[in-house]
Amino acid sequence: MDYMELVNVTCPPEIAVEVRAMTGNAASGDTLWDLAPGLEPDCGNNVLGLLADKVDADADDIFLSAYFTAATRMSNTLTTDVRATIGNAASQVNIEDRPDLARTYFTALMVNRIDIREALALRAIGPLWGGDPRSVAWQYHLYLAALDTPDAVKALADHTATIENGNDATNLLRSMATLRKPAIRDVLATYSDDMRHADGPDGPGARISETVTVLIDTYQWTE
Repeated sequence: MDYMELVNVTCPPEIAVEVRAMTGNAASGDTLWDLAPGLEPDCGNNVLGLLADKVDADADDIFLSAYFTAATRMSNTLTTDVRATIGNAASQVNIEDRPDLARTYFTALMVNRIDIREALALRAIGPLWGGDPRSVAWQYHLYLAALDTPDAVKALADHTATIENGNDATNLLRSMATLRKPAIRDVLATYSDDMRHADGPDGPGARISETVTVLIDTYQWTE
């Protein structure tokens, strides 16, 4: 598909000029941050399709962050072909070496249901560790759970059960809950009597039991 030509046809001329000049550097990322929110659906699809060629191991984090954030924001209007193009591009990113990008990267894959599990399995993504839901390993396993990979929810639950700090456990449970899957709801329910606290601004915050009750009652839990 000739995304260059499609950008020329579907985007305003001034936008097309800026997009054609983009590389994978930080300056291009800044420009994309500014342009993406205002793009019409057809133009946005073709811009992401064209810029997929700039998504690779050498691209700057600012550019990659802008690209995958745009993919998340446009998820309701992206075509099947563009999703596939984004997936192919994402497969070229050494996400294990870019921890600050993990949540943005995997969120784009999750909300667009882009399946690159085979490619990611070849990456040196380590096992689950610690209590930071922004880590590459946690976000990777969250992505696997989002795509209903066997035992992925169990891996998240088993790891969370090893966390002693109440604040870290709360953060991991909140992160799991964003998937809104019944299996996750069942995991949350096992913490309904947990008296540990999260950290508050001036001392102990809500108990884990209180947090999971709110999450269970607030979210709609669907397969």
